[in-house]
This record gives sequence, C-alpha cells and structure tokens, in this order.
Amino acid sequence: MAARSLKSKLPLTLAAVLLLTVAVISALTNFLVNRQFRQYVADQQRTKSQQLVRDIGRQYDGEWDVDALHIIGMQAMYDGYLIRVEDGARTLVWATEEHDSTSCAAMMADITSRMKSSVNGAFTSTETPLLSGGALIGYATVTYYGPYFLSDSEFQFLATLNRVLLWVGGASLLLSLAVGLLSARRLIAPVLRAAAAAKRMADGDYRERIAVRTNVRETDELIASVNHLGESLERQEALRRRLISDVAHELRTPLTTVGTHMEAMIDGVWEPTPERLQSCHEELLRLGALVSDMENLARIEGAPKLSKRPVELRALADSALAGFQAQLLEKGLRAAADGGPVEVPADPDRLRQVLINLIANAVKYTPAGGKIEIRIWEDGDRAGFTVSDTGCGISEGDLPHVFERFYRADQSRNRISGGSGIGLAIVRSIAEAHGGTASAESAPGKGSSFTVSLPKSV
Repeated sequence: MAARSLKSKLPLTLAAVLLLTVAVISALTNFLVNRQFRQYVADQQRTKSQQLVRDIGRQYDGEWDVDALHIIGMQAMYDGYLIRVEDGARTLVWATEEHDSTSCAAMMADITSRMKSSVNGAFTSTETPLLSGGALIGYATVTYYGPYFLSDSEFQFLATLNRVLLWVGGASLLLSLAVGLLSARRLIAPVLRAAAAAKRMADGDYRERIAVRTNVRETDELIASVNHLGESLERQEALRRRLISDVAHELRTPLTTVGTHMEAMIDGVWEPTPERLQSCHEELLRLGALVSDMENLARIEGAPKLSKRPVELRALADSALAGFQAQLLEKGLRAAADGGPVEVPADPDRLRQVLINLIANAVKYTPAGGKIEIRIWEDGDRAGFTVSDTGCGISEGDLPHVFERFYRADQSRNRISGGSGIGLAIVRSIAEAHGGTASAESAPGKGSSFTVSLPKSV
C-alpha cells in the first residue's frame, strides 16, 4: 500500500476530528436543551396544577360558586387539564368530564397521540383537600398527562429550536472545516518547503534556504535544521573544492622540481650528484609533511571528536614550551610562560597542538637573541593564551589572511623557511571546534602576537 502524503493526510485527519467534535457537541447541546426545556415544561405544569387548586379553593364562600368553577374548568380543559370538585361530604360539585365528556375525550386523545412518540406517559390525577379557616370544605382533583405534555405552541417552539441548533451545527462544521483546512495548509506548507529543500540538497544544490518563520516551535526547529544542514553542506563543498585547488597548487611545485631533476638526470643532461639527489629527497620530504598536515587539517575541519576535560592552561603551556628547549638554545632565544593557573574545558591533545604550532611559528620567525612569551589570561567567561614574539612581524595587508590555508606572506611566510602554510589554519580550526576564536596582531619589524580565546564553561 502506497504511503499517503502529509498534504492530503493531515487535512483529512483534521477534517475527521472536527466533524466528530462538532457532531458530538451538536448532539450533546440538542440533548441538554431538549431535556432542560422538557424539565421546564414539567415544572410549569406542576405549578399550573397547584394554581388551579388555589383558584378552586377561592370559589367557596359558604357555598360553591358553580359558575366560576365552570369558567375555571373550561379554560383548564383547553390548556390540557381536567378538574373535579367535591364538597366535604364527597358530593360532586363540578367536573369537566361530567360537563363536556366529548370535548374531554377529544382533548385526551389528542394529547396522547401527540406525546406517544416523545415520552411514554399517561394521564395522572392528584387530589388535594381544600381548607377554609382550618375547616375542610372539599376536595379538588386535577388530571393531566404526565410526566409532562407539550402544547401546540410548545411543540412548534421546540421544533424551531431544533432546526436552529441543526443550522448552527452545520454552519459551525463548515466554518471549522474551512479554518481547519486553512490551518492544515499553513502547517504543511513550511514542511513541504523543507522537504523540497532537502531534496534539492540531496541533488547537490546546497544554496537552498528557507526564509519562513511560523509560530510553531517544532516547524521552526525543522526549518532551522534544514537551513543549518544546507549551510554545513555548502561549507563542506566549498572546503572540498578549495582543498582540491590548494592541493593541486601546493603539489605542483615539488612534483615539478623532482620531475625536472629526474628527467634531466635520466637524459644525461645532469650528473646524479649527491647534491641533486639531496634536493629531490628534500622536496619529497616536504611533500610528505604537506600531505600529513593536510590530513590533520581535514580531520579538524570535518567533525572533530573532542575529548574535553578540565585543562590547566599554564601547565599545558609550560609542557609545550619544554619541547622546544633545544631549538631555543640553538637560536639563542628567550622564552617563558606567564599567568595562570586558569582552567578551561578542552581536549588537551588538540590544545597542545595549538600551542606547539604557535610556538614553532614564533621560533621560526624570531631572529637570534629574540624573545618569545606565552601569557595566560582570563576575562569574564572567557580564558586563553597569547603567544608573542619579537620576530619580523607581518604586514598590514597580509595580517587578515594569516589563518587561511597555504597563505604565505611574501617576506616572512615563504617556502625557504620550510612552512607549509597550514599551521595557523589548524590553530583556527581547533579553536573554533572548541567554541573559541583565534586572532593575530602584528606590525612589520615589531613582532607578532597570536591569541586563542576559549569559553570557560561548556
């Protein structure tokens, strides 16, 4: 069985729920209104019966006023009530059935026929003693259809009320369906756009973005996730393209050098001297180091798995600096760490790699007799370290690009110095993977300072 689309399933489901809800509410409303109305009619009939008894009692003043009883009885018969009045000795004074038995029978038959489809009732009689001055003066019996009966006007009112409720229910249903379908479409539209955007991303178009905001948190989160996915895929695609371009550019020079040398020696143009073989060997070593740096950077820029734990920055800086003692002595450089102790949640191996890259960079470009300083600092919810040197510095035009892959300043970052152009790119990638930043300050001839800022909490 083929799966149904959300576009058709949600409106149908919503319509079914609304239909059931409106139907139940309409039926319940009709039931309650009818029950309340019938209860009202029954209460009115009991009140009418009691009123008839009081009216009959007022017609005795030493003797019964038969003419008044006749008027009361005939009016009561037209309203659906039969009365019977007896004196204290149980002698009949006046009775509707005795006065007009034909009309009584017709009235009773009409009421019975009218009410048999609505309620299973019957005519019941209630006898009430009549007192005057505390003395018994007679008995009044009132007969009517119970538990209740409806007059023609009441039947008409109830039928009209039911029709109104039916129309209101139908109008409510149509309005609810219209609002429900409109709401369903508004709910579905951004989901369909997200699905279409995801499909285009699957086809290789990573530029698609959904510029829609709803008032539904889950839908907004879905849209944000799809947009984030597009940005991530686009960034990864850009990295992949740039990586191919950078690798092709960086590999071309050593491969060309080795190829030219080998071709010249094979053709007999050059003698395979140790110096020329050493030159080829150095190019191959540099090529291997470049590939290793590229692999490292690719792992960091992808989705690095960080094993974070509390790291004390001063201790880490001292440890990293200790690994450069031989090079510092060889060049006559002074180096020291200052500040701390300060702890940050970080991957110690990755953070150590950042320090090693920055220290190596400083050692490489600081002339003999220079100074390298590692300053540990903290500021509010941030902490980090700054590696400063008294080297040749970086020009203002080159400074914004020093963290880019394979970028080399003309004067200080060249192949002769042995740099691959990836070390600072690795520094920035590791810092950003920790939720931090990497920045640089420098001026030609005044040295350089590289700062890594990290959050003090996860």
